[in-house]
Amino acid sequence: MSRTARLEAILQIVHQQVVNNQAELVVALAQRGIVATQATVSRDMRALALVKVATADGGSQYLPSDEAAGELVPSESLRSMFQQSVTEVQIAESLLVIRTPIGFANAVALTIDKARLPEVAGTIAGDDTILILLRKRSDRARMVETFRHLMQ
Repeated sequence: MSRTARLEAILQIVHQQVVNNQAELVVALAQRGIVATQATVSRDMRALALVKVATADGGSQYLPSDEAAGELVPSESLRSMFQQSVTEVQIAESLLVIRTPIGFANAVALTIDKARLPEVAGTIAGDDTILILLRKRSDRARMVETFRHLMQ
């Protein structure tokens, strides 16, 4: 099977069912007759820009990043994402550090980016940590307060 066909199958699967982790995706592909290793699925998920997002029942699932961030207006999306996924906000010089449960940082960072906050120059996300680059150091305290308020 070609890579393109596998990528299309992955997109179909994440649209048709809740996929909580890469192992579930490997199994779902196998049920369609597509043999793929976890490492291959991981690379494919990155190529498709799939992100893990919180679900209403407290779980999580993978979605394409444009769908994960585009479902709500930015302010409501940002509030919802912070309430469900952010555990801590800290100041680090001219950066802010946001902590999330493992696997949620990319979705939160994408939601922040999509909100187009004028104080935020950009975000860098790992697995459970986000660095927020502010345009001005003087915006630190206000943005920490804003993000902490969004967590409530």
